[in-house]
Amino acid sequence: MSLSAGLIIDLFLFSIPLMFNVGGWPFGSFEYYANNTDTARSERSANTLQLRQGSGYDSMWLGDQMMVQGAFRPNKDKQKLLVADAYERPDSQTITLSDGETVVLAFVGSNNAKGETQRTALKMATYADSMWSEAVTVSNDKTADFQPSIGETKDGRVLVAWVSPSEDAIADLSTDQQAADYLSSMEVYAAFVELDENKRIRTRNEDGVTVADTEVTRISNDHFEHDGTIYTFYDANPTVVCDTESGDAMVYYIKSEEISLGSAGIAGFINPYVNGSHV
Repeated sequence: MSLSAGLIIDLFLFSIPLMFNVGGWPFGSFEYYANNTDTARSERSANTLQLRQGSGYDSMWLGDQMMVQGAFRPNKDKQKLLVADAYERPDSQTITLSDGETVVLAFVGSNNAKGETQRTALKMATYADSMWSEAVTVSNDKTADFQPSIGETKDGRVLVAWVSPSEDAIADLSTDQQAADYLSSMEVYAAFVELDENKRIRTRNEDGVTVADTEVTRISNDHFEHDGTIYTFYDANPTVVCDTESGDAMVYYIKSEEISLGSAGIAGFINPYVNGSHV
């Protein structure tokens, strides 16, 4: 008999699962182990990389016809569906504004028109006067969006930060090298989202799409050189912090400087506890 173990690691923790078969250990009777010293061995099998499949549908916002108790009360009879066919891990974030009534929601929706590795879009909506607003796209570009974080500034704006790969990030993730290249293109972005007098997100029309009327700022764009090779950082987990007394706002995030290839290297590359990461 034998015992095997494995784990699935999501690339940037939510999107593209990497399957690692980490080992196998034979086991049997205590007598067998006592009499054989070569049984405590590990057998590594081939590593496989798997791309998570999408639903085939774009996300559909249903919140414009629902009240807040449908979204937040734990009673199953009161629950309502806010988003149909959302991204598999939408990383939903909510905050209640300083007025004590308005709720702001940020989540990752699915937009299959952007391709399998770029198919996510950051959306935001507000809840005020017992109704949800329409969900608004924050950044109408060709890149994927992940890991949103939101906070309210002293002047009533909402600061949102997220990570996104470059537009030319490789679409084929069938090898460790390609997966590492995709991760290394991740950068942190942020935008101040303003609300109107009705506590709805201010919007504008951009190429026929309704988007938040805001300017997106790229926060991270750093790299380092080692032995003549230029390396970029994998940036992840942005967190928004707003000081209601001073009015200051800050985004902090984790950047990983070690770009190690191979399956074990990628596992360390996305895990800030086992590599050279900094805040």
